[in-house]
Amino acid sequence: FMYVTFGYPSSSASYWMYSRGQNWSHTDTHGKFRRVGATQSPNNTDYRTDPWTGYSSTGHSLSYWWNGCHAWLFRPDYDFSL
Repeated sequence: FMYVTFGYPSSSASYWMYSRGQNWSHTDTHGKFRRVGATQSPNNTDYRTDPWTGYSSTGHSLSYWWNGCHAWLFRPDYDFSL
């Protein structure tokens, strides 16, 4: 499930709640902590490692990388060897 929090009240959850990272659950049943938001807007993040394109100074995001149908990192045909 992908959603953005940029533009919402500052009381809404930031993506940086846990040391600027998140716990991700993978389809092969393992979980992993991933850092997000290494780059702040107006610059874009690395689409190969971060699902959101940019972050405000409070850790909220405006949009995410997508291919017109699926979120980029979560699309069915993604080749993680890139």
